[in-house]
Amino acid sequence: MKILLVTERFRPLIGGAETVLGELARELARLGEQVTVLTARWETDWAECERVDDVEIVRISRSRIRSLGTMLFLRSLRQWLLSRGREFDVWYVSMLKHCAWAGVGAALRCGRPIVLRAEGAGPTGDVAWQSGAWGGKWIRRRCRRASAVVALNDRIRQELIGAGIPPQRIHEAPNGVPLPPLEDAADRLFWRHRLGLPTTGPMAVFVGRISPEKGLPDLLEAWRHVTKQVGDARLVVVGDGPQATELRARAADQPNIHWPGPTQQPQRYLRAADVFALPSYEEGVSIALLEAMAAAVPIVATDIPGNQRLIESGRHGLLVPPRRPDLLAQDILVQLRATTIATAMARAARQRVEDEFSITQMARRHVELFQSLVRKT
Repeated sequence: MKILLVTERFRPLIGGAETVLGELARELARLGEQVTVLTARWETDWAECERVDDVEIVRISRSRIRSLGTMLFLRSLRQWLLSRGREFDVWYVSMLKHCAWAGVGAALRCGRPIVLRAEGAGPTGDVAWQSGAWGGKWIRRRCRRASAVVALNDRIRQELIGAGIPPQRIHEAPNGVPLPPLEDAADRLFWRHRLGLPTTGPMAVFVGRISPEKGLPDLLEAWRHVTKQVGDARLVVVGDGPQATELRARAADQPNIHWPGPTQQPQRYLRAADVFALPSYEEGVSIALLEAMAAAVPIVATDIPGNQRLIESGRHGLLVPPRRPDLLAQDILVQLRATTIATAMARAARQRVEDEFSITQMARRHVELFQSLVRKT
């Protein structure tokens, strides 16, 4: 098949959605499909067209001026789809937002099946965005005309049904990640040295967007409790976002917290970690959490629906109530000290990814869905 993936945000931008779509595109190509990613060209020095890992990436100019930039991008996107969209067997659009509105309208005119991908649930999810955004109601009505919609979990599925998407068009397909080689203590020291991190003392890592829904203030407070018990413990906060400057200033008196900034290779930091900490208040299916599971890093995460979908507490990691820094610190200390039990849970978490959440399984689910839709056209 010739598959067109449409997303406003893609590499070299960094984020969970960008990561999972990049891995999906690469795996679809590895399985023998012809894949093109149509995305926005946010910077003038980005290539308009390039091929990476057997995936063609086509970029349409996108101004950073918020409203005007969106309108101009959507017009260019619609024109591209109407002129070249018939070259592809199926279209796959990330997020039920502006690109979905343009994509469904063009797909109906071109007679091509179009699949939408809902990226999240709750206050920061796609359905909530439609409820509050300008034009969101019109976008929601058009999304109901898509050939199919992919939901990452049952919570997203229920929200989509509530938004009027016919249940028979909703297909659950959780995120998937690659399985890296297993690391040992010597490997962790190697990666710490390579990343310029301290090579002594235990280390916890957070990877993700530094924004309010991620609960980073709780982790910073928890770390004060941790270092009272383990003085040489280090916390590495990998990422960027609207809270980054504020939180770095708040933690200025905590020299054992490191802020390396965003990276396109978060797996390197996971390889250096003794514990992965995720204090989020909202998650769909966290790519960072899946990557930590795949890397067999002991996990402490918040007990919220998205994380419950991946982690059975006490079997694959430890879940703590959100907004409880004291309990977050307590379980981080448990994972750092009870190394035999922590390692056993981490290996069980990796096995769960291999059984249920590998990128290969994710890609095959998508191929089956795409093929079923193509047969109907």
